[in-house]
Amino acid sequence: MTASATRGEKDYDKKGSTIDISDHQPFEIKNYDIMEIEQEPNESREIAELRTVAEKLAAEAVRRKCGDNVSVIIVKLDLVDT
Repeated sequence: MTASATRGEKDYDKKGSTIDISDHQPFEIKNYDIMEIEQEPNESREIAELRTVAEKLAAEAVRRKCGDNVSVIIVKLDLVDT
């Protein structure tokens, strides 16, 4: 499983004004980053991996000074044969 995220064209500072973000440096989580995860009780391995990816992406956003109010939404898409 790999995940990547880039920051958008604009971000907001703590006062709500717009600041420009232009570095667009990608952040990638490799398979080895999530091999040693701990599953919560009644949590599937897949859900534990997705939770770990979301936590790592949120931590990276905070590390890059995107603010302290960070939300991560992961959408899992499956191909359906028709």
